[in-house]
Amino acid sequence: MHNRDTYPTDHKDYDELLEFTYGNFNEIALETPLIDGTNISKRFCKLFPKVASSQIQQLRVSTEDKLMRVIGQNFANMIVPFDFYNELSRTETKEELTLISTKFHLMWDQGYDPDRIPSSHNVDFSQEFKKGYQKLVMPFTNKRIPYSLIEKTKQAFSEFKSRILVFSWAPHIIHPVKTFEYRLQKIAEDYYQDKLTDILTVYPVFSDGVGACMSEWNQVITIKWCDVIQDYIRAIEDSQYQRESELLNVLSEKAVSLEMFMSLSIETALILQNEAEQQYQQSLENKQQTKSSAEQYTPLILWRRGEKNLQSLWKILAENGYIEHKKFHQFLCNHFQLVDKVTDTVKVPLIQKIVWKSSTVNLLEMVEALERFNIISAHSFNRKTSTGRTGRIRNLIHNHFCRPNNKEISLAAIRQAAHRRTPDMKIDYGFNHTVLKSIRSMQ
Repeated sequence: MHNRDTYPTDHKDYDELLEFTYGNFNEIALETPLIDGTNISKRFCKLFPKVASSQIQQLRVSTEDKLMRVIGQNFANMIVPFDFYNELSRTETKEELTLISTKFHLMWDQGYDPDRIPSSHNVDFSQEFKKGYQKLVMPFTNKRIPYSLIEKTKQAFSEFKSRILVFSWAPHIIHPVKTFEYRLQKIAEDYYQDKLTDILTVYPVFSDGVGACMSEWNQVITIKWCDVIQDYIRAIEDSQYQRESELLNVLSEKAVSLEMFMSLSIETALILQNEAEQQYQQSLENKQQTKSSAEQYTPLILWRRGEKNLQSLWKILAENGYIEHKKFHQFLCNHFQLVDKVTDTVKVPLIQKIVWKSSTVNLLEMVEALERFNIISAHSFNRKTSTGRTGRIRNLIHNHFCRPNNKEISLAAIRQAAHRRTPDMKIDYGFNHTVLKSIRSMQ
């Protein structure tokens, strides 16, 4: 695996960018670390898919948070560059504030900042480049700033104006311009947090005067690489999660950490793996395998992160009124199979579906997030061999969820919900900050 310096403006999409940066994933050796400074390799993923998936999710989420902070700071720096920051800091009279206010609102009305000039020396920039450089556009996406953000920015500036003339300096008091800058940063962070899927799907267009800010792109490349690794883990057979559980038990009994295990010789490691395999085979023999006609049964949702995490999600959904409250054991047994445990069957008779009381868009967002982080598997929901990832997710929703009064959630309704998800769609912040946030933080 190579880890090259990357220039996003040289590539046309994420796939090309990732292959140039890291190389062809299929050609990376089994023992080669996929993430610098970690034990995560293809071999580690095959032996410990649950642990590896959880660690990759933690890295992805922490990188997302870092990306949000960087984008927020870049947005604030665009609105309040260094010279303007100093100008705001020195404002003391109404006359000065009026001049600054006029300049600020004119900048927004024009859609560009005439005072922004490229700082590179000995470079003769074209007029088109300078015009592009001065445009006020969203960080990373290079798109026009939405009206809602412009209004929030103007509101933050109004609050600054009401404070600056009455401000009296003291060591423990934050200067109004610092508060203004922080508000701008949070405005952008909140916006991008809810649009993250969009910006990680659509490759930006780089026009004249617009380059790639590497403080943003370094985070994005890491996030996209995490997704590639999760895709690899997602394809690992579900039986390996049960083998992983037995292997972890063996290592625990012998006080061998994962780091120690990965540093053992292949011969020594295989001895421990064989011991775990024997325990796994014994557990299979102890279970009565149930064979039934597939037509009478519906696949269970394969849950890959342990019963405790499933119970936590069920509690959040029930307590916030997103599903009808039922006992957790019933919720688990009727709809889920814990893949790290050997069970009697992977199918159950058709039963009462999970009654979903929020929007279909929210349901789709939740199931997609669970599948994206490899917390669930939708592999069992193929209706035909050509069914893709999107189709499997929609089949899962159709099979296991319904509306109050047992009203069916049709595949057509799910497709319509997917089409309604646009960058301008109204965001359900309550759902995002409870359900989706809890999914992001699952270990």
